Amino acid sequence: MVLKILQNDLLLPAAGPRLIPVGKGRYCYVDNEDYNYLSQFRWFVKMSNSRAYVVRRVRQGKRDSLIRMHREIMCTPKCMHCHHTMFDTFDMRKSHLRNMSPYQHNTLHVERRLRLRDRPRLRRAPDRPILVSAYNPEKIEGTPSEKKNSSATAI
Repeated sequence: MVLKILQNDLLLPAAGPRLIPVGKGRYCYVDNEDYNYLSQFRWFVKMSNSRAYVVRRVRQGKRDSLIRMHREIMCTPKCMHCHHTMFDTFDMRKSHLRNMSPYQHNTLHVERRLRLRDRPRLRRAPDRPILVSAYNPEKIEGTPSEKKNSSATAI
């Protein structure tokens, strides 16, 4: 296997995916066929809807606009969405990207959210220890319902 040494001393297979720097020590994977075109631009990471996307800035008249790398790789028209099949926004290989209608894309993400919501989760330990009454181990001391009951009986 032939290895290629990059500027940052990373070893990559010559025929495999290539890395493009996106700032702050982060990189994204791209196919060999797209590397020469994409590497001529300065890419950076932009947060959008709690997800990190790789973008570049383009001057259009008096305003700047952002172009997302995955949309540029797949030549996605404005009426379509580009989906990351592995849900990794730093993997821009064409085999992991897919153009689809907004309806299909939304349905796919809703189904994934439902699957993640229904999976069993580990419960977090409470921040404070729970005090149990020595007289009645089923009753927890200091709960609002106990305070209401004690004040009602005192009258």
